Amino acid sequence: MTLIPEKMSAMGQEVYAISSADSITINAAQDDGKPQFEWHGEDTDKRRYYRRFPFPPGTRGVFYYHQPPPNRPSIAGELRFRVCDSVSHFFDGTDQTTEWGSPLYWIVKLSTWESVLKLLVDERCVQQQVVDDVRRLPRIKQSEHRQYLYDLDEPFLVPLDILSLEIALITRHSVNLVNFKRLFASRLTCPYKGECFLPLLNDSNILKTRIQGLIRARFERLTIDPDHNTDDKTTLVLRVLEVLTPIQRVIPGEHHIAEPHPGELLLKRRKGPAQNFEPWTFPISVENLDPNSNALRKFLPARMSDELKYH
Repeated sequence: MTLIPEKMSAMGQEVYAISSADSITINAAQDDGKPQFEWHGEDTDKRRYYRRFPFPPGTRGVFYYHQPPPNRPSIAGELRFRVCDSVSHFFDGTDQTTEWGSPLYWIVKLSTWESVLKLLVDERCVQQQVVDDVRRLPRIKQSEHRQYLYDLDEPFLVPLDILSLEIALITRHSVNLVNFKRLFASRLTCPYKGECFLPLLNDSNILKTRIQGLIRARFERLTIDPDHNTDDKTTLVLRVLEVLTPIQRVIPGEHHIAEPHPGELLLKRRKGPAQNFEPWTFPISVENLDPNSNALRKFLPARMSDELKYH
């Protein structure tokens, strides 16, 4: 077995059809060099608060280790699934565009990935020093929808049916967590009390998103106040890059966020009588005492330190 795309054809790597699977076990430590794969489906309707979804139809391909480009940190690699009919068509295929993927952080931290980690080190996909640095990082609590970023302007997936946007900002020597709570939430009256699976806030109101879909986005730092120095980019915005799955309005009525369009900033309905849409912004200046602002201010110099030390 190999996780290096360029070596797969020579090693006779197999492709796997996992369309119905929502749980996959990989054991790369086999005597014959071939991994053991196990996968199964389950009744997702019974899982109300932690949802698993099967891989979509047509999911056939191979697992591989995605190396970060030269301008990205070496810890930014992750295990991915490339959809392709055969390994000879690997570079004509596309990565699975769901939220699935296993960052190097968890491959190192979780003992269940031990055989895969050994293979990554043996194949020199990852340097042992990088593995040692990740081992020394604090272990954070796992979260279903958390995104892992190694640069603030790095694109990432955003499922619009979640209430909050959770981000782990990781460097070789630090982990900082941000959680933009209720970023996509809207307060509404639930028309079917007995069928609402989110916790009720009172007798009739719940927090829920009004739209569904998957987008790719990235953070950008801007200077909102024209009186500030143009290099003092202390306001965070979210730029929509791609719409990966169709945007669906699942609940009628006024939406808390505007429908995302590629190239535009994420727009939220402002408070007040007018309730017009305006770009979502988050200040990261020292005046903002919010824990998210503090985490972002810690991450930026730590990332710069890594850049100077390892590049």
